Amino acid sequence: MSKWRCAAAVLWWARFLIAFVFSVALSTTTFAQLSNSNSATPQISADQLVAQVVANETKLVDSDHSHWMYRQHRLEDDNNFVKECVETTQGALCRLLAESGHPLSQAEQDKERERLLQLVNNPDEQRRLQQARKDDGDQALKMLKMLPNAFQYQYAGGEGHFLRLKFVPNPAFHPPDRQSRVFHSMVGFMSIDRDQKRIAEINGKLIRDVDFGFGLLGHLYRGGTFQVKRAEVGDRHWETTLLEVKIRGKALCFKTINADQEETTDNFREVPNNLSLAQGLKVLETPGHALEAKAMSGTR
Repeated sequence: MSKWRCAAAVLWWARFLIAFVFSVALSTTTFAQLSNSNSATPQISADQLVAQVVANETKLVDSDHSHWMYRQHRLEDDNNFVKECVETTQGALCRLLAESGHPLSQAEQDKERERLLQLVNNPDEQRRLQQARKDDGDQALKMLKMLPNAFQYQYAGGEGHFLRLKFVPNPAFHPPDRQSRVFHSMVGFMSIDRDQKRIAEINGKLIRDVDFGFGLLGHLYRGGTFQVKRAEVGDRHWETTLLEVKIRGKALCFKTINADQEETTDNFREVPNNLSLAQGLKVLETPGHALEAKAMSGTR
């Protein structure tokens, strides 16, 4: 049994819930009560604010159709790699640039290009990946909708453009599955950009041990943490720039779970929203990426 099996709930929640939360455009009118003050506590409760955020996110999830290129550096246990990605109509296409701290050799570059060509020319694999992304999105939406009920919130001050909320588990909430059990065992803080009405940071900590299968299948130790940071990358579009997860526990057969992951994302450039996978591959291989993408797809 993989050591990731029992840690997957936290890793999945941190990645896909946060990715979903930050991928949508939030309504400015919903937060009118926040826009007129940089220092005063809003006139609605923190719980009401979160409920409004979730309502707008679920409504406006499809409102931002922009596509982007970006570079991603990921550290995961002993793995260390850098990749460059471009978003296409069929999902993100990513090219490996470096592994274990070293750029790919020419032979490795050729192998990576062959892998990408196989994907571009394999409709079955494309459909499989699209279905996987849809499933992830559906699960993220499910977890997002739990936010107002799973936690209790209170204002915890603010500084400059940012408003801070503290969240703790709601004792009246009963987690329906494994993912939500880990989700519900967190406390932490959420930072909101009060001008653009965006969540700029979320960090949480596992405050109690979590057993799976009465401890027979796995056990996560309290004290595990996650942190996510967001920033505007252009044209009032926000993206995740940091994801960090640190989890400890035991899996089946007493295997140790050491789920350490740090992912930083930068160098964002907007590209046309109608690129095919084949066009995306050409963009990845062409200097002047974003400009070349606009030339091949025409003006948006």
